[in-house]
Amino acid sequence: MARASDRFRHSTENRRHSNPPDPVANAGKLVYVIWIPQSNRAPHKAKDHRYYKRLGTMTAIMEEYEVRDVSRRSESPDLYLDLTVAPMGIGGVFRVDPRISNRATEPTLYATCRLYVDPGLTKRGDYSDGTWDMLADAEMLWNHSDRITFHVHRNLWSVPSRHPILEGESYKLGDLFLTVGSDYRVWAKSRLYYFGWEVRAPKTLPHLRGFTLTVDQMGPHIEEPSYALAPL
Repeated sequence: MARASDRFRHSTENRRHSNPPDPVANAGKLVYVIWIPQSNRAPHKAKDHRYYKRLGTMTAIMEEYEVRDVSRRSESPDLYLDLTVAPMGIGGVFRVDPRISNRATEPTLYATCRLYVDPGLTKRGDYSDGTWDMLADAEMLWNHSDRITFHVHRNLWSVPSRHPILEGESYKLGDLFLTVGSDYRVWAKSRLYYFGWEVRAPKTLPHLRGFTLTVDQMGPHIEEPSYALAPL
């Protein structure tokens, strides 16, 4: 009878690695990482006729409203913002390029996008194309523990002036130009800033994400990992 390790190695051939390491030759030195994508047919009933959810390293019984929310996944958009940053070569100015995408089959006709910007960064309106409105500052909960105040910039997406946000497509929101207030090319040390984004749309819960932005002599860099971000 084939060993379990052999069966597992055979099933993972040509998936993530074309030549995975031998579990026997590397005894005690091998770790398998298994990634299970989110199901678009959830929720799934267990043998005891209950629905369960992940809660850290534990499982818990889902509440009725959670079961209803998960069952509507296939009918709801799943929006996400992808940000890139680039130096402008002009003093302390850099460009933020946010793009919105949809990971669900349900198209989005209307969305509100917010960027949460560290108060140490200010908007350069003379470079802006006018797609980002500045709202009142907001205090947010960072990584479940810290209270941080952000400048808030908002971008509204709606048809017919803009295309419906379709599954698998990426759409440019409009550049946001920020400055650190001085020429970072002559800084002796790098500086760290807090940043975040939020996307709201009909029939879906708000999506929020926080991350840190490092600025050094070479310009801005988005750091990994991302952090939880929530309104107070």
